[in-house]
Amino acid sequence: MQEKNNRFKYALISSISLAVLCVAMFLFLMIKYKVSGGFNIDNHLINFSSKIRSESLTSFFEVITHFGSMLTVAILSVVMAIVCKPVWVKIFAVVNVGFVAVFCFVVKHIVERPRPIGIALIEETGFSFPSAHTMGSVVFYGFLVFLIWKYFKNKPLKITLSVVLPVFAILIGYTRVYLGVHFFTDVLAGIFAGCAYLAVAIVLFTFLEKKVKFKRG
Repeated sequence: MQEKNNRFKYALISSISLAVLCVAMFLFLMIKYKVSGGFNIDNHLINFSSKIRSESLTSFFEVITHFGSMLTVAILSVVMAIVCKPVWVKIFAVVNVGFVAVFCFVVKHIVERPRPIGIALIEETGFSFPSAHTMGSVVFYGFLVFLIWKYFKNKPLKITLSVVLPVFAILIGYTRVYLGVHFFTDVLAGIFAGCAYLAVAIVLFTFLEKKVKFKRG
């Protein structure tokens, strides 16, 4: 019991530290944009992405990017809530996507960063910072990795999915830059915001689950 408590305390400290770091980086990007109006790295990534564009790669990224849309993430979250039996999984599946949607809407209208001009390969509306596709992907697929480690017993499968799903989420973020609808720092902000929220959500999930089990016991 003591060992489990120590592991939980270590995980709690690590998660809070990660959340604080990610929030700090997110605020840095947001404030830096509001003060200076842009980042040099955005231009470099836009130029690089423009150079590697091809018809086949564009078609591939157009498919991949849909897996991070709020509609897709919302549908997958509802499916998760229906399929998974633990009540806290159902609750967090819905809360996660709701938080991402509200958070991104509010921050986009605070920052009011226009999307890249004249390079978009697909049509998008609204403001650019942060990338909701990226944040939604980090939260949904990251939470899925957490559930896989918590409930799956097949270790090779757990390890494989723990690599594939985060890479997939990051790839979704890059598609937004490649398709010309986001700046790289929008995507980076989405990653930081997603990781910060995910760290807190996992701690809350674990705490609430332990508390319910303790009361029942």
